[in-house]
Amino acid sequence: MDREYGLPQRVAEVKAAPRGGWEVSGYASVFDVVDLTNDVVHKGAFRESLAGGRRVRFLYQHDAAQILGKPLDLHEDDTGLFGQWRISNTPLGESVHTLLVDEAIDSFSIGFRPGQYDRDHKTGTRHLTAIDLFEVSLVAVPALPDARVTDFKTDDYASMGLDALLETYGTHRGAALTQAKAIVERRLAEGRKLSDQALATLERLRALSEDDAAELLRLATTPPTEPDAGPAPVETASLVEAHLRRARLAELRRAFGMD
Repeated sequence: MDREYGLPQRVAEVKAAPRGGWEVSGYASVFDVVDLTNDVVHKGAFRESLAGGRRVRFLYQHDAAQILGKPLDLHEDDTGLFGQWRISNTPLGESVHTLLVDEAIDSFSIGFRPGQYDRDHKTGTRHLTAIDLFEVSLVAVPALPDARVTDFKTDDYASMGLDALLETYGTHRGAALTQAKAIVERRLAEGRKLSDQALATLERLRALSEDDAAELLRLATTPPTEPDAGPAPVETASLVEAHLRRARLAELRRAFGMD
């Protein structure tokens, strides 16, 4: 079954549930907004699917093996598809709640099959008027700077080990690349060019990756704060930076099939 994914939307609220576990709410999709694949969802698109009685799953990262909990409410309003979900008090639920608190994940995304739609052949925009909704997921989307949780703050990162940080970074960086590849590959398979917005977002992803590499280089080459400690040799730092940049660019080219 072909399945597509919607433009991620920010988590609005996270709170403790009365009987244990947690509740999370926000818009899973918004109307009349052109997304990165040149799709627009219109009001009423979910009406038939919601009325049909199919159980809409609540997942983590669109993975059917990682069930987070269940929907408590899911309905259309003038803005989009709004929902409230229960995160079950399971090891996965507890881990995802921690990631929400740490602002490591902050968005909803839908998994669906397009039903009825019209295509504007001049712009390439697909106007979705009916959507067969399968699931809503909590996802990590660092490419969208406005998708942030505002209800939780924490500064306890220093208590984490570097191995744990590496695992967390690898998981969510990989998820972002997977989603980006899916969006680009679907668009190209349909014979559509990437929009200026999509190209700008991919460029932002590339820039963020280089920023990450530069900051990690700075951390790795910063000497201990001892009175007689001098700065890292310029020659060594420059060689390491050049190597990291070449490796990063090569990885991005492979990720997007440019090699």
